[in-house]
Amino acid sequence: MKRWWRSHSVRVRLTLWYVATMILVLGVYAGVIVLFVSREASDSLDQQLRRDLQLAAATVYRAPDGTFTWDEPEPIVPEQEPLWVQVWTRDGQQLLFRSSEAERLPVPESQSLAKQVATQTVTAQGEGVPIRILSRVSSFREIGLSFIIQVGRSEVPMQEDIRQLVLVLLFGLPLSVAIAGLGGYTLARRALQPVERMTERAQSITAERLSDRLPVDNPDDEMGRLARVFNETLGRLEASFDQMRRFTADVSHELRTPLTSIRSVGEVGLREHRNDADYRSIIGSMLEEVDRLATMVDRLLTLSRAESGQAKLSIKEVNMRHLADDVANHLGVLAEEKGQSLVVESAGVPWVA
Repeated sequence: MKRWWRSHSVRVRLTLWYVATMILVLGVYAGVIVLFVSREASDSLDQQLRRDLQLAAATVYRAPDGTFTWDEPEPIVPEQEPLWVQVWTRDGQQLLFRSSEAERLPVPESQSLAKQVATQTVTAQGEGVPIRILSRVSSFREIGLSFIIQVGRSEVPMQEDIRQLVLVLLFGLPLSVAIAGLGGYTLARRALQPVERMTERAQSITAERLSDRLPVDNPDDEMGRLARVFNETLGRLEASFDQMRRFTADVSHELRTPLTSIRSVGEVGLREHRNDADYRSIIGSMLEEVDRLATMVDRLLTLSRAESGQAKLSIKEVNMRHLADDVANHLGVLAEEKGQSLVVESAGVPWVA
């Protein structure tokens, strides 16, 4: 799983994270909506049952022959559900009256509910249809007779409304997630465009093009700061390469003179046969040039370390007359080979720090 996750690009991973977050948020939101609507529908059904109970208590009366009857009101709209009404004796043992809707949807559990006279609504099963029933004691004050009135309503319309809401949310959730995923992919693509441009520019930068820099669209955001850090790194690399080139050029220039001197001394010594003292002198001159060459290499290395910050140079005064004489002595062999001479003239004793 981890390998599969890492095998995808950052853009795809950001989109998947965004889609997963949207699924979680929308799922919680849909659950809260269903819970809220269900509770509101249930409270609305309970309020309707209380109104039905008041209506039934006002319309149920006792006929002269002692039987109970009910003046069922005309429905306000054709779609209005007929009232489910039952009248029981005070002890709940005998059913005194049942409306036509109660006859169509009998509830076997209604008698036990009448005996309990629960103050809260209770859901019971009637002919495969869930019926919510409310029972309450009522009485005829003029004759002092008490009885129990039960009213009920089917929960099917409420459940159907909730089911339709759930279906709408279930069909709408994938569409919302798809739109969110497309939007997340687009946002991730636009957000990572600076990285792609920096990648393309970085691929084109070589040792010969260290002066190029990565594009910075917005120096204040994360991508801009990243590009700025890379550009600073490229600047340090460019400075290091320039320093290396200068060092190489300085080494080539500085080493050419002693190497030429050694070669010239050797060639002069081989032009004719000489005695031991002359050969010894020639070899001594060559060894002096070798020592000078080694000293020069050490100084160049010290200078390179100082420029890179790895070593600290100490400043001291130098007698320029002595330095000029030293240079003239080293170049004297080359000048002599070409029939030239070097003369150092100075006024005073110049010192340089």
